[in-house]
Order: sequence, then structure tokens, then C-alpha cells
Amino acid sequence: MSQFHDLDPRFIVQVLQFLVTIYNLRRGRSKSSPNDKDRESVPDPDKLKELIKEVESERSDKGIATAIDEKFSPSEAKQVKDDFTVFAILGNPPNFSDYNFFGLVQRYVESMQTIALTADLFRLRGSKMGGGIRILGMPETSAALVPEAQRNSAVYAEGDFVSASVAKCVALLTDKRVECPLVIVLEGVFHHVSRLGDSGLEKAERAYMLKRGQESNWLAFDFAFKEPARFVTFQPFEYRLNATDVKTIFAALKTDITSYLGDVEQERPVLQELRQELDGLSNVIVPKAKT
Repeated sequence: MSQFHDLDPRFIVQVLQFLVTIYNLRRGRSKSSPNDKDRESVPDPDKLKELIKEVESERSDKGIATAIDEKFSPSEAKQVKDDFTVFAILGNPPNFSDYNFFGLVQRYVESMQTIALTADLFRLRGSKMGGGIRILGMPETSAALVPEAQRNSAVYAEGDFVSASVAKCVALLTDKRVECPLVIVLEGVFHHVSRLGDSGLEKAERAYMLKRGQESNWLAFDFAFKEPARFVTFQPFEYRLNATDVKTIFAALKTDITSYLGDVEQERPVLQELRQELDGLSNVIVPKAKT
């Protein structure tokens, strides 16, 4: 119930009052049951009324989950918390627009790109591709963006290929201003068997760009470049993000950029020493040529 720690106390009271009504109705129906355990299984509404008074008077700053645990037995507390969760969500449903995880990732990547451009990281620590595009390797981001469990969704076996898997994933931040300036390069390993029974392995790479998936809380990977026709079975793929995934991606992006910034900063004292040495050499008196 940690997701309800920020709820308005008035809303908490409304949910608890609703549970009082529900439990009274359940207890009323259970009176006609020959089994006394039916009534005992319904949490005591009077204890909920006591809890409501505590919330209204703000006598305690403890969370609602802790307060319920203290009022009820472990089994009843679990039932009350489960019921509270259900009715609280019904009364305060999530706003889907708050779960635009692709948009969050996109903006954070753009921010990291801006930092890299400002600090000249693409020139100092990156390399140049065809078309003048500069790239910067993002080792920590690679694993965060494409977890092990999702990688093999990019390949499949067909025809002479009897198995396919992804052996390597590399994330590259580019200096190109696009929707999401990250390129993912996957290395696939394809095991094939010919009609004659000969077998072998073939390795190939395919570059992907990040896009919004089927919903804004999905991350999609589409082919970044048009490549010559070749029978290697890569395919676009996508997966659903959750808040923890996004937090992990943010942390990985920050780690990669911070590492580059720290590396460049460590060179400053050495550069200063080199400049001083060069200045000293320039002050050496060169003997005049004889006339």
C-alpha cells in the first residue's frame, strides 16, 4: 500500500467509510449462516470507525497501512489493506498520461545529448561515422535499454536457421538531432543447417533506433538504416516499460555521461603541465646564425 502514502486524509476517510458499509453488509448476511466462521472472517467495522476518528483528528502521522496493521489481526489486516487498495484505485484511478514512459526516456536522452554537445564529448571521446555523424559509446545504457530477457525478441529462426540469439548489445548516443538520439546495435548469432546436413554459425549486426511503442508506456526498436537484402532474420521489437525500468535507464545514462565528464576533467591538470612545458621551450634562446 506504499502507493497510497500521499493520499489526502479526506479521501482515506471516504474509502474507510465505504469499507465500514461493506463490512456491515457482509456481517449482516453472515448472520443467517450456520457457520460462525463466516462472520468471524469479516473485519470488525467498529475498529474501522476508530481508525477513521484517528485519521480525522490527525492524532498519528503513521501511514494508513501501519495503522491498519495495529488495529487488526494479521489475516484481517491483509483483507482490509487489499480491500482498501481496490476501492482506493476505483475512487482515484491512475491517469494514463502520467505513464508516458517513452516521453520521459526521450527527454532524458535529449538532455544527455545536450550535455555531451556542450562538453564536446562527441569530439573528445567519440568517433565519426559515415555522413559526419559522431557517436559516443554508452556501455551502462546498453544493458538498461535492452535487458537480457528482451534481446532475443530481435531475432528469429527461419528456413535453414534452426536457432537465433543475440550475443551482444551496444548503445550509441549520436550528435544528430532526431526524435531519440540513441542507436542500438545488436549482434545476432544464427545457427544454420543445410539440406545436406552441414551446420555452421553466422554472425551479423543490425542497428535499431528507439521509438514510441504501441502505447506510450512501451519502448519500440525499429531498424535504423535501410540495409541491402540479406537473409538474416532480424526484426523490430518492443517491450512494456514500468517506472523501475525508466529509473534504471536514467541511472545508466547518467553514469555513462558522468564517466566521460570525469575522464575529461582528470586530463585538465596534465594539459596544464604540458602547456607550461611548451611555454618553457618557447622561451629557450635560439643561437643567432653566424654572418
